[in-house]
Amino acid sequence: VQLGFVMNHRYAPGNILARRAVESGALGRPLIASVLHSSGLSGDPRGPSPWRGRRRLSAGGVLSTQAIHFLDLLLWLGGPASSVQAWTDLLGSADQDHEDTVGVALRMASGALTTLTATSASPIMDDFTGTRIELHGTGGYLILDGDELRVADLAEGPDLTTPQLPPAPAGSEEIVFGSGHVY
Repeated sequence: VQLGFVMNHRYAPGNILARRAVESGALGRPLIASVLHSSGLSGDPRGPSPWRGRRRLSAGGVLSTQAIHFLDLLLWLGGPASSVQAWTDLLGSADQDHEDTVGVALRMASGALTTLTATSASPIMDDFTGTRIELHGTGGYLILDGDELRVADLAEGPDLTTPQLPPAPAGSEEIVFGSGHVY
């Protein structure tokens, strides 16, 4: 049996472009990075994901079900962490069994300081609308809204032309969280 984690945001063209910029050194020495993720994908029994944040139905709260994808992006784009401090809380709904809000501070091996804050207690029901990632270095910065590269101010760098992904299989247009679950 093979097991793999679905880190689907790595396959979004904007995130691939950001990775190219980081790998090429176009940002210069990494300084700071931040992720802000806000969604309403809570364990509301009337909502689209009643299993979220429920013991025996999920592995945990917002950190393990949603923010893990953005923590993965931080590590994929910024390298390994050398130290971590985190806080979790149940701030939105007393009905949930696991945390709905998390704050994480990381010092990366590069020396850069990064943060991730996330909540599933927001009224935003689109996982991508409520996510912003910023990477700042001595040579420029990148801003991703959702999985789209919105701003790239780089002194020099790679071709940031959107990469072409292979065609998605038939029926995959029904996938809720983007094409990353397909590739």
